[in-house]
Amino acid sequence: MKNKKKISLALHGGAGALARQHYSQDEMQEYKSCMQYILGQGIKMLGQGISAAEVVVTCVESLENHAFFNAGKGSVLSHQGQVEMDACLSTSDAQVGAVTGITTFKNPIRVAQWLAINSPHPFMHQSGLSALFKSLQGPPQLEQVSADYFITPKRLQQWQEVVQQGQTKQAWREGGTVGAVALDEHSRLAAATSTGGITGKWQGRISDSSLHGAGNFASPFLALSGTGQGDLYIKACLLSYIAHRHELLSEEVHTCVQAGLERLSRLGGQGGVIAVDRNGEVVL
Repeated sequence: MKNKKKISLALHGGAGALARQHYSQDEMQEYKSCMQYILGQGIKMLGQGISAAEVVVTCVESLENHAFFNAGKGSVLSHQGQVEMDACLSTSDAQVGAVTGITTFKNPIRVAQWLAINSPHPFMHQSGLSALFKSLQGPPQLEQVSADYFITPKRLQQWQEVVQQGQTKQAWREGGTVGAVALDEHSRLAAATSTGGITGKWQGRISDSSLHGAGNFASPFLALSGTGQGDLYIKACLLSYIAHRHELLSEEVHTCVQAGLERLSRLGGQGGVIAVDRNGEVVL
């Protein structure tokens, strides 16, 4: 949604569908209400002059805190039964921060934001963060929790179905990676994406959500966040492909996104994209 000041915001909660056998009608309504509330809060922040970067991070952080989504609390489990999370922040002024293999930080997107602002290395694995923090300015105020915090009964059930019963073909469909894209009143664009990955993934797998240009991207022209079969997003450099079509060929955003999803389909993949351009046009 947008207003007269040319501020725009879009969110996604993942391309997968909530399996009806796992969720009641009340839970599905809560899922939708959560998205609507966070969208409203984000628009309010943009209206107060807060930057697009802070708004998308705040929105994604809120989604990470909600157990319905495959990000932060409620992330899916790897083949080995552990949670490993990825996140990325990209802005139109070339700030990029990304993390992979996160196991203890409550909000991976806040770690990505810290890297975008403070670190000489825009992309870090969990294993190197402690040493990096100490070498720069000491540990930042980033909350850490135990591994059990992230695991919910529904994700544990899903993991048992996928790993123990071998239902891997449906693994990516359940629940969702989260993302947000925004344009602020100063014409700054930003995108943020966070995920727990794919149920039953091999430990150490890196998702497209943490890769600038694959599952998350922002340029002076366009901000995008993707969700779906992430391994193919990586092979296609999907969001970079969409953004550069828009910039270099001057194609409409909708046309570029459609071309990107067709590219994904040719590789045998499925998924979705949200985008906002510098004029405030939103494409879902």
